[in-house]
Parts: sequence; C-alpha cells; structure tokens
Amino acid sequence: MQTMRGGRWICVVAWGLGTLWGVAAEPPPVPFGWRQDETYVYRVAIVAQEKDYVASARGHAVYLVRAANPHGFTLRCHNFLSVQRHTLAGRLFPPFGIFRIGWRHFDGGDVGLKLHAPTDVVVNRQGHWLAVSGTPHPIRDLADPATLVLETLPAAPTAAWAVTNTVQVTWESMLKEDEGSRLVKLEKTVVPGEERVSYTIESSTTNTITLHKQYSLTARSKDGGKLGLNGTGNLVFDRARGVFQKLTFTGELTQEQKEHNGTAAPATRIEITYDLLQGAAQANALRPRPPASRIERRPLPPGELDQALADLRRLISFPRLRAADILARTEPKERRDEVIAALLPVLKDSDPYTRQAACRALATWGDTTAVTALIERLEDQQLTVRWAAIDALASLKDARAAAPVAKLLAAGREVVPAAFALEQIGVVAEPSMLWLLKQSRPEIRQTACSLLATSGTMRSVLPLMAAARDAHPATAASAKRALREIFQRQGQ
Repeated sequence: MQTMRGGRWICVVAWGLGTLWGVAAEPPPVPFGWRQDETYVYRVAIVAQEKDYVASARGHAVYLVRAANPHGFTLRCHNFLSVQRHTLAGRLFPPFGIFRIGWRHFDGGDVGLKLHAPTDVVVNRQGHWLAVSGTPHPIRDLADPATLVLETLPAAPTAAWAVTNTVQVTWESMLKEDEGSRLVKLEKTVVPGEERVSYTIESSTTNTITLHKQYSLTARSKDGGKLGLNGTGNLVFDRARGVFQKLTFTGELTQEQKEHNGTAAPATRIEITYDLLQGAAQANALRPRPPASRIERRPLPPGELDQALADLRRLISFPRLRAADILARTEPKERRDEVIAALLPVLKDSDPYTRQAACRALATWGDTTAVTALIERLEDQQLTVRWAAIDALASLKDARAAAPVAKLLAAGREVVPAAFALEQIGVVAEPSMLWLLKQSRPEIRQTACSLLATSGTMRSVLPLMAAARDAHPATAASAKRALREIFQRQGQ
C-alpha cells in the first residue's frame, strides 16, 4: 500500500510476526498445519483512507505448500492483488495518460493487476521465518504479501505473548525534474523499521481460536522523517486446518514531516482484511483467465519474440511464466513451431502458475502437436492448471481430447470448463457425450443431454429416447429438448 505525505511516499503493509516471548497461562493455538501440495487462497483487501482519495489493493494471495515436515514448511506465495486509486466521490482514475493524485503524477503503471514474481518462504511450525527465496535469516519486506498470514504462534502454553522484529520499509521520495515542471520522479530507499506485536487469546471453541492483535511499527528515513503505524485487529485461527482463516485490522499511519504548505501531515486510516476461501469461492479464485480472443491479441515484435523464447528455455519459473503470459496475449504468426517446442517443456515446470501460463499460451500458439502434452495436464494436482489445459484443448478442438475431458466431467471436476470444451470440440466428441449419458449421477446425464442438443446427430436419437424416460425429471426434460434440436437440424 502506498501512502503520501508532504511529497513522501511510504510503501507499507501492516501485519506482524517474529521472535516471541510469553508466560504460561492457557493452551496456545496449535502449531501451523499447512499440508504439503495443498493450495490456500485468501481474499485480501488493504485500504488507505487519504484526505482526498482512497488507495486500495484488492484481490487474492495464493499460498502453495511446497514442503511440510515436523520442523516446518516451505511456502510459495503468489500475489494477485490489484492496486486502485479513486476519489472519495468514487471516480476511478483512468489506467492511461498522466494524471495527478495529491502531489504525485502517475503514468498508469502503478494501477491495475501486475505480474509479480512469487516469494518462497521457509518457516518453522510456529511461523517464525527461517529463509526467503534462499536467503537465510532475512529481514522481511512489509510490502510483500507473503507476510500476510504468517503470524507467530507461541512455542509454550500461554494466553498472551509478544513479538518484536526488525523489518524493512520502502521509502519513496518525490523529486521534481525541473522546478517549474509538473512531472516528478521517485527515489526509492529501503530503510529498517521495528515492529512490535502482542497477541491475546480472547476465546476458543473446538474448531477455532479468536485472538486480539495489538500492532506498532516505527521507521525513519535518511533525512530524519519518521513513520508510525499503530492499530488493533482480530484474528481467527482454524484448529482443524492449522491456519489463520480471518483477519480484520484497523490502524493509523502517521508521519512526522511537514506538508508543502507547512502544516502537519494528517494521519491515514489503514484497514486490512482477509478471509480464507474454500469450496466454490476458492475454485472461482483459482480460475485462470480465458484464452485471449483475436481482438485481444497483439503483434509481437521480433526482438520481443526472441526474448520470450530465451526466457522459456531458462530453468527459472518466473521468467518462463512472464514469457508464456506475453505469448498468451499475442498473435501467432511466424516461428510457430519454434514457440510450441519451447512451450511444451514448460508444461512440466515445478510452479503451477507457470504451467498454467504455458497452457494459456498453447491455446493461442498450439496445434495438433501440443494436444497430447495438454491432455497430460488434465491430471495436474492444481486446479488452475487443469482448467487452463481444458481451455486450451477447447481452443484446439482436437477429437483426441474429447474422452479425457469427458472423464474429468464425469468425475465432477471442473464441470463447467469441461462441458464448454466438449461443446467446442463439437460433433467429433459425440461418442464421449453418449458415454456421459450412461453415468449414474443425474446431473452428469443432464449435462450430456444439453451437449447433445448442440452437437448430437441421428446417432444419438435412440440413447436420447431412452433418456427421455429417465427417473430424474430434469434429465428427461433435457433429453426431450435435445431430440427436438437434433430433429430440427436434420430437417425432420
């Protein structure tokens, strides 16, 4: 979150963890229980109430558990927060051109959803940080959402404990290029800060523990400016899953520095909330963007294509992800075979969002040579990859994909994209649709009837006549509609 006072911008996100102490009183929250290979999705909102406008970062933070053992966990955090700024009247600033907010001028690059490199964090079972992206004993950057859900739990029984940390804060100074110019540039400096957090157990049940959190942060700039953030919040810890499921935090950001007119900088109200998503809400958050339409695609200059191919051949996930994301939004013209050959190995990258990006790129650039590799991704552990692979197979419309996609639908996994893919594949998928018509679950039979209404031929008439007598009324009605549609297409 970026907040401005007197030409100074401070990049601050308020949440705490670290080294702890306390006295024995009541049983503490159980240690963290992150499960290996599971995905945890949090809906996040960070809002800063300025004098004349509101700045916010909203979206999802996704945590992938890459390793879990009795000593701790390795987590990969993907940041999908989108930054917005709008006036108190609610008018959004346009994501283009140069416009003014307070004393800062934006070129549009500081708003919207950006592609961020993931952060790998190693923590012990109490949430104490041990390493970040290979660096041991790190000083944590409060602007990184990887800090969001990693509060520190006590190692011994206690009803209250405290935490203190040295952290780093990004201090942004606004500098005018010319005295008479309205355009500015930013000088960013990383400065140390200290945060103190105290926790108190307020209540507990069989399933959850509710904690009260008291937070304080102080930091100083090189020229003596002082930043303070103080606030309180409530946390809910899920005993069964061993993770935090909810946070509500309200704080006040202050700065001991003068505005351009000599008045003291007013305080900024900071609100932070998150919720752990489950079920349909989690699936919807993990849903990848659909393949780019022809209108959305843009030409890719030869130099950018060369760079994208070079990045795809690297063995580092984020450059591969970035390159595949670019290719997913471009018009495939020359060197198509070369691009496909570079994308296929990326489908086996260790990072699921990199694999997902490769699927999305193959939806645009792929041909029949990519179908087999995409079918293999239908068994991926991560939903976001399976969904992207289904979308890519729908775009390629290859008959070989029909049976594997139908099996996925019959298992009740990714039903919506699987049904759409079968519809896109068309009449050559009719045998797989008829196979779905024999499944025991009535909702699957009903989906099969709907698909046959669009793609069925006279081959489907007898099976649909049998389905018209189905004991499930909705399935029977769908079968009758499918028969009418087929007869109309056949002119009967």
